[in-house]
Amino acid sequence: MPKISIVVPVYNIEKYLDKCVQSILDQTFTDTEIILVDDGSSDSSGKMCDQWKEKDSRIVVIHKENGGLSDARNVGIAQAKSEYIGLVDGDDFIKPDMFEILYRNIRKTKADISMCGFADYYQSGVRNDCDDKNTIYKWNQEETIQRILIGKQQSVHAVTKLYKKSLFDKAKYPYGKVNEDAFIIMDILDQIQTAVYTPYAGYYYVHRAGSICTGTYKPSDKARLEAYEKNLKYIQKNWPHLESYAQARYLDAHIVLADKMVLNHLSASHPDHKLVFSYMRRHYIRALVSPAIKLGKKIRITLMLLNEGLYRKYAGKVSGQV
Repeated sequence: MPKISIVVPVYNIEKYLDKCVQSILDQTFTDTEIILVDDGSSDSSGKMCDQWKEKDSRIVVIHKENGGLSDARNVGIAQAKSEYIGLVDGDDFIKPDMFEILYRNIRKTKADISMCGFADYYQSGVRNDCDDKNTIYKWNQEETIQRILIGKQQSVHAVTKLYKKSLFDKAKYPYGKVNEDAFIIMDILDQIQTAVYTPYAGYYYVHRAGSICTGTYKPSDKARLEAYEKNLKYIQKNWPHLESYAQARYLDAHIVLADKMVLNHLSASHPDHKLVFSYMRRHYIRALVSPAIKLGKKIRITLMLLNEGLYRKYAGKVSGQV
């Protein structure tokens, strides 16, 4: 039985899939099974999965009707045979020793989750890379929740972690929802005793046009607010002394959503626009004084509330796009 099952959801990513799978096969930790879940792709991605299966016996391929990222992850996790679960999105890739480091740390500390950092991969280059493999932190449950809410060392991202598979017996990714990582994170952390973290950026998060995170605004994007409201309610009930951090994340979710609305020229008369901007106006002072809101987000909320046209110019300069 392999020690780690690596689940990779695949949907219409033929341009990226080979690099992703090759990076997993190149891992220095080899006692793995690699589960490629073809989520009803309409391009050649499904065929490419089958071709990869022929090249390496560790690869398992599941073809299914399209159900979204959450459903693909749930199906892959259910099929996994290992004690530990790793998740990699099919349009990203990883450093050769990521899973070796995550596995070493989780076994050494007997933690429930092992976490690492990630680097942002753009066409113009890589940002936020870190090669520090030796620094590790072991956190108890409260410390882990607090640091994920703060979002500096770790965040809700599913893909930078190695989990005990048993954590997914109760925690399931929400079918049909975007921002699925935020929806499930407290369900997972509610079950743990300890976590281990290294700042080593073992994961490359690929920023591409048209992805779930960077595409045009859709009403379904409001799931971000639903997810962070769910987390806020969990914190209020179970960890009330951490509420200020959860409130900051809920406010941050509004800022992220507003950014998408403004850059996509969503009308100020649209109900979703009114909902989000009304909340930001009411909590603007909180955003300015909160240490959990990054300076860049404080600048963004200020400009968006001041003048949306001015904000679009600012955002274009920051991203290198107009």
